[in-house]
Amino acid sequence: MEVEYGSGKRQLTGQIVDGTVVRQTFIAEDTRLDAVSIIFATYMRVNHGDVVVELVGPQGIMSRAGCVASILQDNDTHRFQLRAVLQKGQSYEIRLHSMRCMSGSAVTAKWGRKAHHGHFFIGAKTYDGELACTFHYGLEPMRIDRVSLTGSVMGLVSVVIPHLNCVDLLKACLASLARQTYGCMEVIVVDDGSADPMRVGDVVGAFDSILPSVKFRSLGANGGAPKARNVGATMASGQYLIFVDADVIMYHKAFERFVATLQANRDAAYAYCGFVWGPDTIRPRKFDLSELRRRNYISTMSMMRRKAFMGFDETLKRHQDWDLWLTLSENGMFGVCTGETLFETPRREGSISSDANIGIRDSMAIVKAKHGLR
Repeated sequence: MEVEYGSGKRQLTGQIVDGTVVRQTFIAEDTRLDAVSIIFATYMRVNHGDVVVELVGPQGIMSRAGCVASILQDNDTHRFQLRAVLQKGQSYEIRLHSMRCMSGSAVTAKWGRKAHHGHFFIGAKTYDGELACTFHYGLEPMRIDRVSLTGSVMGLVSVVIPHLNCVDLLKACLASLARQTYGCMEVIVVDDGSADPMRVGDVVGAFDSILPSVKFRSLGANGGAPKARNVGATMASGQYLIFVDADVIMYHKAFERFVATLQANRDAAYAYCGFVWGPDTIRPRKFDLSELRRRNYISTMSMMRRKAFMGFDETLKRHQDWDLWLTLSENGMFGVCTGETLFETPRREGSISSDANIGIRDSMAIVKAKHGLR
């Protein structure tokens, strides 16, 4: 169950700086609160510090969650995992504040009309409205703390992100990983010759406190997407492996669904899904080898068993993922579809997977010739 607060015309609370606390009281409508999603405004500026949300009950602070302010985008809805057991009908409070935040560059929260019985405060002042947020009740299974890499019996997921000159998109990508319901993961960012690798490293480092395990590797010179992915794979230690492009937003249950699909299909080497690509939705479809030999309908953003990974062909400029799926099939391995749409990515030129020096048809012809296809 989801309960929305502050709907309707939205206004701004003012900058969330050290010493100012935004408070929203609410009546628990279920016995477990999984998370709260809050809408922020940034005006596209760089934000310093950490944004922290606390759940407060009659006996004091019950749960706390935070994020790095610099990852927030303008009009971004950020999800804070609280995972607390409540007493239905009891009054509680969420408190939104910041640490190490600088006045003039702090994020701003949104609020709107009042529709519930709670109260909305900024500092000591009461407002006739509600913080623009959504309370998520009883949606997700209670799990072992996300910071534990060994606590999940389902297995560790190694996430490899190749990056090239799109640091702002990388922030949003990492933020989508921080919101995953499946928390047993390690994240490996491989920079493939960006103009400012130190800045990329700083962005990755900012997620150290909110992702279970994040690593950074700079290759120095540009070697291409397949090389960056292969390097990242050598650093991986998880049971499962997924390559996520730096401009991708993974939906919050994506890893949970990928792992569950592989758990339910023990013979499958990898699991794939549908996705949103710019204005288009690529719908999920069942695995069909004959169709795969004609064209690629499986995205790079698919989760495989790490032991099945055979490496990307670093001589290919495009369609490295299609080549990998065909290579796996020639070695007796196949994929399974989750049946869901689990991520979105923009259509853009200059991505790490694109190469303007070779056309799509020519690239397809090279892959077909390699695998003896017409």
